[in-house]
Amino acid sequence: MATKSELKALSGRALQTTEPPAYESKTDVPVTGEALHEPVYWKGRQCAVTSYGIEARDGKYVIEGGRVWADNDGHGWVEHMEEKTWVDLPDFVEALRLARARWSGSGLAKS
Repeated sequence: MATKSELKALSGRALQTTEPPAYESKTDVPVTGEALHEPVYWKGRQCAVTSYGIEARDGKYVIEGGRVWADNDGHGWVEHMEEKTWVDLPDFVEALRLARARWSGSGLAKS
């Protein structure tokens, strides 16, 4: 579990949409769910940014691109995903940051 200050820092990082990717994973991940939507714009250790939105690289979890800016009264994606024991939170935050750079606050993909 992340501390409150760690969550705040990660949430702040997720808003830094003008920086290039901090890293990209070259390792293969076995797909046990749905295949990733093409094209794939970025691959992290656990997450990918695709034409659909954010997807777990194993194909078992997706977030539609139009929802990457959703925030429910201060309980946004970082807090929501931190509650899941299987999530690599720093990797998710990098995916969220890059997906937010791709989708405007209106939910429309930037060209």
